[in-house]
Amino acid sequence: MRKVFLSILLVPILTLIVACTAEEDVGTQEADGRTAPKNTGDNEEELANPSEVSNEPNNVEPNQDNKKTSEFGKLTIESEQQDVNDTYETGPIHLTIQSLQVASLEPEEEYKQQFNGRESLTMVTVQMEVENTSEDPIRIDPSQGVLVTNTNKPLDAKPALSDDVGGDFNGQTTKEGEVYFILDTKLGLSADIGQDVSGQVTEKGEVYFAIDSLADNMKSGTLIIDAPHSGENYSDVGEELYIDINFQ
Repeated sequence: MRKVFLSILLVPILTLIVACTAEEDVGTQEADGRTAPKNTGDNEEELANPSEVSNEPNNVEPNQDNKKTSEFGKLTIESEQQDVNDTYETGPIHLTIQSLQVASLEPEEEYKQQFNGRESLTMVTVQMEVENTSEDPIRIDPSQGVLVTNTNKPLDAKPALSDDVGGDFNGQTTKEGEVYFILDTKLGLSADIGQDVSGQVTEKGEVYFAIDSLADNMKSGTLIIDAPHSGENYSDVGEELYIDINFQ
């Protein structure tokens, strides 16, 4: 009977000792930093696919710095120069080229009519400032100039699209804005205006010259602007301007 009593008394004591030992082992593991979270199976997938838990976006778009939208349509910029600030003088007129840009343009539908229905074209933008330093009325028209480039293709300025940087300068006046020069980059078949012509026949149409990456090949040019003249008697008061331009 006494042995039975001692056995019953030892059971809870041994249970208490085992429990304390287990708590000490857990505490030791936490103190050593060796306690690991329970593996639910999800962590294995995360470790196998670290990109899925990255904070960076999965779909990063390529650099679109040379793609811009203007009021005329979508621009792909081939070359651009800011802060040019070259000044040219003719008579009392001081003309400063501020910046240059060469781009391929896909016109918006509403502007296609102004570009003769073209689907794509080369646009050269010249930002300029024009100043009349005299008290007399002077007239000069940079927005009606011609740009001859290294591609040997003359680009006519488009006054209807350009800013008002020309015309009459009544006294000491300054005008500033952008002048646009346009060249068709259309590739295709020419109109039938050649080959067999029998008898007295007149044929009329357009001829397109294939030019690969015209905007990309445009490196330099000469901007030609007519001489300024007096707003009173229309006599020239300066020389015709020939401005060498580097697009690179």
